[in-house]
Amino acid sequence: MKAYLKALFFKKKAPTFANLHDPKRYAYQLQKTFDKVKAKKINGLFIKKHKEISLFTFGNDKKNVAIALAEAVRTETFFFGEAQQFKVVTGKNKASAKERLLFSLQLPDQIVSGVIARLLREMFVNHLSEKSYAYNQGGTPHKVVKSFCAHIKSAYKNNPKNKGIFFIKSDVSNYEGEINLGERSILWPIMSTFFNDLNIAPTTYQWELIKSCIRPVAINLDGHLECPIWGAPTGTPISTLLNSVYLSPLDHQMSAIDGLFYARYGDDLLLAHSDPAILLQAETLFHGTLAMMGLKRNLKKEFYGFLSKAGNSTLDSRWIGCNRFDYLGHCVYGQGSCSLSKSRLRRFIRSIEKRVAVVCASLKNESVDYQGQVLCDVLNTVLLNDKISQEVLMYTDDQGQLKQLDYLIAKQVAQTLSKIKGVRSFRIIPYKKIRTQWGLLSLVQLQTQAFKAL
Repeated sequence: MKAYLKALFFKKKAPTFANLHDPKRYAYQLQKTFDKVKAKKINGLFIKKHKEISLFTFGNDKKNVAIALAEAVRTETFFFGEAQQFKVVTGKNKASAKERLLFSLQLPDQIVSGVIARLLREMFVNHLSEKSYAYNQGGTPHKVVKSFCAHIKSAYKNNPKNKGIFFIKSDVSNYEGEINLGERSILWPIMSTFFNDLNIAPTTYQWELIKSCIRPVAINLDGHLECPIWGAPTGTPISTLLNSVYLSPLDHQMSAIDGLFYARYGDDLLLAHSDPAILLQAETLFHGTLAMMGLKRNLKKEFYGFLSKAGNSTLDSRWIGCNRFDYLGHCVYGQGSCSLSKSRLRRFIRSIEKRVAVVCASLKNESVDYQGQVLCDVLNTVLLNDKISQEVLMYTDDQGQLKQLDYLIAKQVAQTLSKIKGVRSFRIIPYKKIRTQWGLLSLVQLQTQAFKAL
């Protein structure tokens, strides 16, 4: 009863543009930016100095800075300054290296842009499709994969004679760089429709402020001022929201098709259906909508598959039969289970191998039993606290794979201590001894205990 009364009398008000005048929002955004830079979660390059005033100077006087920014927006005296464009190279090696154009905002602009992005996110939350698993909606790749696994299980349950699921993996080519921000862009009608549905309208100043936030005037790589009309302003607070809003018509179109599984994570899309004819009709609509928006699909990343428990093939050669496939860092199996992808699991095993080698090298003068006990203690700490091991436990519902990982970890211990490669190492260091006497934890048991605790 108390909870009901609290919800009744303290109901959260719908966001309006009057919230742009609230100093608390600016103080929150300032603290959030300050904490991220301090924790090194964002690079200092994303924020330009403003008249030689550092972020920490702003952070020490958050209250007055927040009041000043809110007042400047309220009195319509705040205007965005010049941003700075710069390039960064992403990728772990030359083969996967990509150049990305990023924007660096001045400190006050970074704060105001963050406040505008957060307010628009609150306004648009009910207009964005739940099938769009974007960063700003709290979605994760694992949620996409689990949703697809649930769809597979539901398809088998509803039709026991179902032999498999047809699916298409697709990708929007250079999505962020191809978003149209010109005056004739589809983005502005989409946002206007959202505002009309909410029965709110920004003033002329507020609308220009939003547009300046979306397409900031920036000093380009050649040192000239320009206002880009193509590409999301990557590196600014509003860029992730922009990526969700721009393709929202496509999200709603695909979600309206009966029985179709549709999910989008950024520019990665997955469509699936038990009937290939319906799936191909959805694909035609999908391509048409992309063309209307001036976007193209990445043909190199497109994959037409038929997912089944046995990996059966079909009469139509365009559909490649498989019993599992990798998607968003996960591996999806034909029976509707999932785990981390092979590449991520290989990284996990390699990290275990390196730790085992380092520990054994530091204990080379000790007895085998002592080395084994210390080594298993170290590995137990890794299994309980390491990020990848936690992901393995959280995101793997295939116990067969967990058993395989348990075996590989134990084999690595036996190989290193016995100096014999392969299964023969267990003749010198028995598997049972590693588990019972030295106490090496099992991933299967850890996951079982975690589920029981829930």
